[in-house]
Amino acid sequence: MTRRLPLLLLLLVAASGCVRQAPTRTSGTLEPPRPRPTRTVAGGETRIQSDLDPMLDLAVYDAQDLFEYGVATLEAENPGLARVAFARLLQEFPASPLAIAARYNLALAAERQGRLGDAADLYLEYVAVIEGTEPEEATGLVLHAGLLRWQGGDHPGSVVALRRALGSSTLDITERWEGRAILARIAGLGGDWAFAERELDSVRRGIRRYTRTTREVVPWSSAMVWFHAAEMYRDRAKAQRLLDVDDLPAARRWLDTTAGWFLESRRCHKRVLEHRHPEWSGRAALALGSINEEFRGSMLAADTPTSLDAEATVVYLGLLREQTRAFLEKAVEDYRWLLMDAHDLRVEGDALDQLRHALRRVEEQLETPDARALAPLAPEREP
Repeated sequence: MTRRLPLLLLLLVAASGCVRQAPTRTSGTLEPPRPRPTRTVAGGETRIQSDLDPMLDLAVYDAQDLFEYGVATLEAENPGLARVAFARLLQEFPASPLAIAARYNLALAAERQGRLGDAADLYLEYVAVIEGTEPEEATGLVLHAGLLRWQGGDHPGSVVALRRALGSSTLDITERWEGRAILARIAGLGGDWAFAERELDSVRRGIRRYTRTTREVVPWSSAMVWFHAAEMYRDRAKAQRLLDVDDLPAARRWLDTTAGWFLESRRCHKRVLEHRHPEWSGRAALALGSINEEFRGSMLAADTPTSLDAEATVVYLGLLREQTRAFLEKAVEDYRWLLMDAHDLRVEGDALDQLRHALRRVEEQLETPDARALAPLAPEREP
């Protein structure tokens, strides 16, 4: 069984992609006759006369003209104009039968723009309209709003929306697993690593139990939870801090602990790749390839011993960069095997291009005698 798509992504059978469609037009034509322009309003909620509208290029238009313009511009990948059209429809024709669909499309346009916080708020406004009649769709959209806020870095807002969705009995089980995984990630970033690890392990066990009892394989969900576990360990590795650089035992513990979490992240990302799921393989490959670079960067970013003078510090940092070149060499090995096996692992599209770019970047660093740490190309976050 593949992951069930949230209801906002279930398409009506039409040529307009993901947008909500209007019912069959019942009045006027696509380009109605243009009477002498006036500034008067006529026909109540169905018709407005004005000077030639600069956006629609119509002297007379109605709600459906705005709706069709919004749909067309959204299909043409111009979400900015689509937002203007749907917002105008809601403002000028609030009682139109198209207003509900326009409200959904307004949120979709904001999401297409990359305005994740705005999109989340607009989806929740749409939910407030439909939740009494479409509870399952409403719950799926609340979850989606929480995921958008997570991707946009609004962790408190994400927690509120995700908990609201998880509190509904109508939430699909695959969506429930995803919501729990994101809440675990947020808890980890807040410092509660123990809860994050337990919760992600609980989700993994729940997926295995579901597969055993239903005999349905859920590769999307399985890859998803392994990915978030890998990223949780990666977050934890990056969160490690060396508090006293002059305390050699403490420095050794910091080094071992940081390396341990990075290695655990690497192990989990390999588990993601074993699923060969195109939606997760690219993200996992990029993250796995960057781990050696990030570990090296952590070492180079640590404070230098306070006993060193300026000249000794320069020598120390040069030696450290030289001694850690092995991590760049390991990163090159990782990027090469990932590219070599990309077809089998189902690493595709932009992720494949980013892997090639990352390999070139690290190879260029190794060509210089004093290879300095550069920030690795971070994989796209869901997040």
